Amino acid sequence: MKLWLRMVVVVLGVGLVVAVESGGGTSDVFQLHTFIQGVISYGGFATNPVIHSVQIRDVDLINLGLGSPLGTPVPPNERLAIVNECPSNDMRIIIYDTGTSSNLMTIGYMQTLSAIEGLRRNTLTRNVISDLTFVFTESASNGLAGGSFFVNGNLTATASNGCMTKFSGQIIGALGTSFFFTNNIVTNVVDLTVTNVVTNTYYVISNFTVNVPITSMATHGEKLGTLIEP
Repeated sequence: MKLWLRMVVVVLGVGLVVAVESGGGTSDVFQLHTFIQGVISYGGFATNPVIHSVQIRDVDLINLGLGSPLGTPVPPNERLAIVNECPSNDMRIIIYDTGTSSNLMTIGYMQTLSAIEGLRRNTLTRNVISDLTFVFTESASNGLAGGSFFVNGNLTATASNGCMTKFSGQIIGALGTSFFFTNNIVTNVVDLTVTNVVTNTYYVISNFTVNVPITSMATHGEKLGTLIEP
């Protein structure tokens, strides 16, 4: 059995990722699973800065993206999802409503820096290096304050149209987040990002950068549905 390989290298300018309105159409949507583990620090040189480990789950990213307090129950119809801009390798991370087949919020854009593509039978396999940018969604409550990652992933697509059927990869970078805190910052960081148990009254918003050494992300199961683009 023969294996045909062809290498495609695409270099894009690295900078602010700007959303581009679609000209209409539909896209397959896949549930995305990730478990971001990183560290944050607070305090200056004179106050002996403290480093704490944090964990951000799929439901936490949904709450951050929608501006809801961490720990808010996420309804089953709201899913963290990924959409492929086929036939390219570019992707979007969205909050997908399975009940209405709509995009509640786009929280991240993945632009391809390079790709190596292989064809076997009717299946394309692509190793992609991407620039992942989380967009600023901070509001009066908890939210995303931006973020930049590099992604090393593997994308499987159909040879007929180049559209993704599966994705898995690893990301490394920094995620900007905004949390409500009282003056007891340590307790609240642990409560909100590890146990999601709220023990204090919030009255201060603080921005923190979560440094992520490495973490995984992957599609989960069959496609969730179809996104109808405006």
